[in-house]
Amino acid sequence: MKRMTLLSTLALSLLASSASAATEIEFFVGNKGVDTWKQLFSQFEKQNPDIKVNLVVPPDFVAVLKTRIVKNKTPDIVAMGGDTNFKGFAEGGVFKDYASDALIRKVKPIYVQQLQSIVGGKEVYGIPYTANTIGLIYNVDKLKALGVQPPTTYSAFIAALKKAKAAGQTPLTLTLKDAWVTLPFMNAIAVNTVPATFAAQETAGKTTFQKAYSGVADKMLEIASYSQADPLGTSYPDGTASFARGNSVFYIQGDWALPDILAANPGAKVAMVPFPATDARNKVVSSVDLLLASSASTRHPAEVAKLMAFLTTPQNAVTFQKAVNAPSVQIGTVPTDARLAAMKSSYASGNIEGAPFNLFPPGLSAETFWQAMLQDKNKQKALQGLDKTWADVLKRSN
Repeated sequence: MKRMTLLSTLALSLLASSASAATEIEFFVGNKGVDTWKQLFSQFEKQNPDIKVNLVVPPDFVAVLKTRIVKNKTPDIVAMGGDTNFKGFAEGGVFKDYASDALIRKVKPIYVQQLQSIVGGKEVYGIPYTANTIGLIYNVDKLKALGVQPPTTYSAFIAALKKAKAAGQTPLTLTLKDAWVTLPFMNAIAVNTVPATFAAQETAGKTTFQKAYSGVADKMLEIASYSQADPLGTSYPDGTASFARGNSVFYIQGDWALPDILAANPGAKVAMVPFPATDARNKVVSSVDLLLASSASTRHPAEVAKLMAFLTTPQNAVTFQKAVNAPSVQIGTVPTDARLAAMKSSYASGNIEGAPFNLFPPGLSAETFWQAMLQDKNKQKALQGLDKTWADVLKRSN
């Protein structure tokens, strides 16, 4: 009997030792898709009982991540946007280069190229995971009542705004109390009217905002003249809810606004078309919304590689993308949300381009200049301010 008890105790001890010996890797993320991450990690740990994934969701993602990096405590995997913060970390050698990794071959080249452009080299310091898209959102019933087709050209868009105003409707909702909302507005126009080389040319002193963005500013000002009475007093949450209730015909935002619109009014009939920035064929702004980057100095490269491979399988990637209502970045996919049906041909043909803003230097705060311009209608002041601040940022970084 004592022998049986001893053997049982030994077996339990070995099991406990095996569980405690599991390698722990840290997955650092903002607040997007937390429940889905938990679901995916649970599946991964069942398949890999020797690996434990610790999900960390800090309240101030970027600030905490910067502190961790400075202290040489970079998380094993970081899920973040393909933005100026990513640029700074990647340029600092924080993340692993995936340019020659098999995982990158699953991703549409346009999104891989975006990450390369952000950093300015051939390296790819992360795996694009989800995308976002910017367009013109419209109220289906209101547009139909006006007898207007969803506009595909700038002229048709302005004509629709005029017709809505003449009919006593509020043509457009803008939420300028939050400066950041000027960026999708600007990006949607600039991607179709400003050369993709602008950022490099501005840095080299070969062009300026005053030259390249004058037309962008003019169109922003013209379109904004058709908004509700107090756009600068309207926040994104309030404006989104107002649009959801049918208080305007159009809304300039990204696809991330669609869940917010439906949350405010589940019965809202809305759809999105490529933003009609010109009278020619318009490119769709679609950028890397979320990427998976791994620490270049992780102590657990094999375990990190296993988790990255697991998360990027088509099934798991689609599970996450559907959960957060984001377009896929994987080859052979198009948006599945019926409200984005008009965007499918652009995705299928590759008529998409990353947001110009993502190539701006960190610290430019371009949104504050656009917000001020839409308030005081002083285009020249805004463009001059952008040029000066760009130069100042470069001086500080050199």
